[in-house]
Amino acid sequence: MQKAAKPLEDAGISVIPVAIGDEADVGELENLTPDKENLIQPPDDTTPDDLAKMIMEKIHAGTIDKLSVRLAVFLSQFEL
Repeated sequence: MQKAAKPLEDAGISVIPVAIGDEADVGELENLTPDKENLIQPPDDTTPDDLAKMIMEKIHAGTIDKLSVRLAVFLSQFEL
């Protein structure tokens, strides 16, 4: 995944990795962004609305300083 994220970084696009599920590899997700503060690890009971708020808080807090923001969400497990 780090190889895939490198062109985004080179283009000035910030990546916000989101660790969802017990099987999420936090170490691998940390490698996707030079700013480890961008990593979000929501609790299991987080709703999609709450996750969106967490992401927007990162953007508004100034940790993401680019006008064009791309979001990469990696799901380790998806249960319907």
